Amino acid sequence: MNLNTFDLNLLLVFDALIRTHNVTAAGESIGLSQSATSNALNRLRDAFNDPLFVRGSDGMAPTPLAEELAPTVQSALSELRAVIDEKRAFDPATSQRTYRILMSDVGQINFLPRLTAILRVRAPQISLETVEMPTRQAQVAMASGYVELAVGYLEDFGPNFHRQNLFLDDWVCVISQKHPSAKDGLSEDQYLNGAHLSYNPAGGSHVLLDQILERFFEAKKIRRRVAIRVAHSTGLSSVVADSDLILTVPRALATSYLGYARVTLMPLPFPAPQMEIVQVWHDRFQRDSGHRWFRRTFAELFRQA
Repeated sequence: MNLNTFDLNLLLVFDALIRTHNVTAAGESIGLSQSATSNALNRLRDAFNDPLFVRGSDGMAPTPLAEELAPTVQSALSELRAVIDEKRAFDPATSQRTYRILMSDVGQINFLPRLTAILRVRAPQISLETVEMPTRQAQVAMASGYVELAVGYLEDFGPNFHRQNLFLDDWVCVISQKHPSAKDGLSEDQYLNGAHLSYNPAGGSHVLLDQILERFFEAKKIRRRVAIRVAHSTGLSSVVADSDLILTVPRALATSYLGYARVTLMPLPFPAPQMEIVQVWHDRFQRDSGHRWFRRTFAELFRQA
């Protein structure tokens, strides 16, 4: 391939296909029609002498060559965007930028309503996307520029990442209003010998919780009885409301259940460390004017003095 004759705009199409695995969605994300995107894909295939993307059960799957090219292409585009953004003034009122944020479903419940409300006033054309992935995958995604910000209870992402503390959250128990402990409080014995509903999302703060609970039950020489394990928070309060199960979750999530289900909140019957909720970003965005505005807005909304 001769770089002098290669249309660099095709790299935008390549990047969009890597992100979406869908020709139509890729075109929409960069302002191209489906036919124009398909044409660009054909030109990419000719240039690299490789299919690059083939149809699979989950959309257009990248070939090994495409997977090999992706980090370099995404990093180069991100660096270019950062240089351009740093040199131009950022106006939130007119910006059409999309911010991709790593957060859990608990984070969506806690952050998105207030964040959306203020963005609709200050930056009505800005778009948001949320994603959830394990820490190692998130580090790569943020280093490549695919994810701009990570928010929640997060472990140290390592060098080249910046971290700002927002607030502290703690753990509470959610039980049915019909539970025997609903009136008098949940004792340590009732917690130890009760049946539990365990919420284990793909990533996030519950790794810490599982370690805390494991040590607590081991110290008491009692095996924790988990009746149900779930990966998603949807419907948890309804399950608790109609059972004798004990659910242990962050207060931010537990509070959202009040008024929607017949549940009550109880403090943990043993001491547990609080969670430090933070926002994290890669150094590539440190000087980006639009990113500075966004994380400053986020801190304004959620950071405790």
